[in-house]
Amino acid sequence: MSKVQMIFKKIKFTNNNNIEKIIICKTMSNIKSIRELFRYAFENTKDENYQIYIKDKLLHISSNQSNYKQDQLREDIRLLNKRINQHFIHKRQYKKSPDRIVFYCFIEQSPSKDLTHSHIILRVPEFLKDKIDQIRDKVEQHLPLFYNKDLTPPRYEKTKHTVKLTTRDPKIVRNYSTKTISKFNDIFDVF
Repeated sequence: MSKVQMIFKKIKFTNNNNIEKIIICKTMSNIKSIRELFRYAFENTKDENYQIYIKDKLLHISSNQSNYKQDQLREDIRLLNKRINQHFIHKRQYKKSPDRIVFYCFIEQSPSKDLTHSHIILRVPEFLKDKIDQIRDKVEQHLPLFYNKDLTPPRYEKTKHTVKLTTRDPKIVRNYSTKTISKFNDIFDVF
């Protein structure tokens, strides 16, 4: 019996408001098909309910300290998404709003430098589709601070993260974020 590598959940609403829940479990032996599944999903996305997929921009968030835990970066990105939605959507009601900013994150750790980073594909409300640079600036503004224990007295300093927004061909955005699935980059999450 092989070890389950990833669980991907999708909820689909049909025309008569019935909910179909599809759970796809892939094993380590079928890694290539997982990558193809993600690429196919992002290639065939449709802009619905005034939600726009930003297919030509890729947001990178990287930790500049080595051996940064993937779970910690995931938590940092979750909090960033919360703060960004609170700023652009609504202070308290952003969770219930259909007009949310959604991060599709592919978190990985480079095997050579042990640097943890994330490639993020964005889905934004239609009124924010031309304000991607402002979203990037707010992400940079809300990056978590670093608690430096080596200083006397210990205190918080500037963040040890970097944020970069790149404009690429949609095919490159899809393929680069889903480039390989391995023990170094096996985390996909949606915030």
